[in-house]
Amino acid sequence: MNPIRLPILRITASLVVLIAVLALGACSQTPEVKKQKSLERAEQYLKDGKPNEAIIELRNALQVDKDYVPALLALGRAYSAKAWYADAARELGRAQTLSSESIPVASELGRVLAELGLWKDAEAQADRVLAKEPQSPTGLYVKASALLGQRRVDEALGLLDAASRSGVAATAEIQTARAGALAQQGKIDEAEKAYRAALTTNPKDARALSGLGAISLDRGKYQEAANLFSDAKAQRPVDPRIRIGLAAAKERLGQVPEAIRQLEEVDLRA
Repeated sequence: MNPIRLPILRITASLVVLIAVLALGACSQTPEVKKQKSLERAEQYLKDGKPNEAIIELRNALQVDKDYVPALLALGRAYSAKAWYADAARELGRAQTLSSESIPVASELGRVLAELGLWKDAEAQADRVLAKEPQSPTGLYVKASALLGQRRVDEALGLLDAASRSGVAATAEIQTARAGALAQQGKIDEAEKAYRAALTTNPKDARALSGLGAISLDRGKYQEAANLFSDAKAQRPVDPRIRIGLAAAKERLGQVPEAIRQLEEVDLRA
């Protein structure tokens, strides 16, 4: 045998063995491992602000196990990140059918139903959460939002005041709910303070930024409103309400083409 070819043959044989080992490893992955790996990748994508990539991974996990509740929950969150609330509600509803006692599922479903304006249904989910965790900030936020949607402002403020007295953390969500209640009462200065308190807790809270934007718009401070809505859009780029607020501010500034562009870019699925 040609002595030059011997090392080449050895390298080729090694590569064949390596490929076979890798293929064997891939084939030996159990369905449980596959769906868990897909979920882990999806969760990281969501943390990185990449919902589209997360959705692909979660669909892969659900192809392995269509009833995998953690993937359904994460898929609901991914759809919510794109403001596809109807899709999120569908997947979270499936998750709740499979895991009716899950607090994380009820919490996320309540948020989504509130976004859809289904106030009674959102309130029911909040009650599920609060029945098991009376001091849940998420449960209280969803409950207050649902009450506000039904114009039950005094009840919402009473709920939030009671929560504050019992030591519930004043999260950015709870502060924005309080601000919304105060705004409905016409207490705009107090609402502004509550929104700013929310930003102290979370400087990137899109609801607080857009709430302040709406107040500035009503006060005729159009450039300030545009800046606030732009900051909110940076956090939630597909939220149609934020884009509509930004378009309104741009129109008042005489920037009509930019206002139109904002409206044209609204995702009709949102």
